[in-house]
Amino acid sequence: MNMLDQKIIDRLRTDLHSERRALLDLRAVAEASWEGLSPPAREAQEAATREHLRRGVAQLDRVGRERLQKIDAALLKISQDRYGLCESCGRPIAVKRLYAVPEARRCMRCASRKEVRMEGEDAEFDAQTSLDTGEPMTPPDHLGPERV
Repeated sequence: MNMLDQKIIDRLRTDLHSERRALLDLRAVAEASWEGLSPPAREAQEAATREHLRRGVAQLDRVGRERLQKIDAALLKISQDRYGLCESCGRPIAVKRLYAVPEARRCMRCASRKEVRMEGEDAEFDAQTSLDTGEPMTPPDHLGPERV
């Protein structure tokens, strides 16, 4: 059962719907801007600039889709009376956290634990692989293993 006051839930629902609408509007503007760049490039530099913009738009689109998914999940939880409960421990998520991050899935305690685990995994990955290629790191031949 959800322990949040109905006024708080209504305000957060409104905030989530507003943010969802803003993301969809931003996506529409980006798509319209991209369509304006559709004539063929005249020079290599122009083609490179367009490719750079295309990648940026694709990245924004990916981030926007992820954000929309989180917002939609939060709105679904509201409709199922599960909003504001931590997915990990089941305890209520602090109202202050929900105001700051309305789509929060975990309480601060559980979110911090997950973040620490992820940082540990990242450090382990960094120590074992090249960030550029994802390939295992090998010492340069000219340094020898004792200098790495």
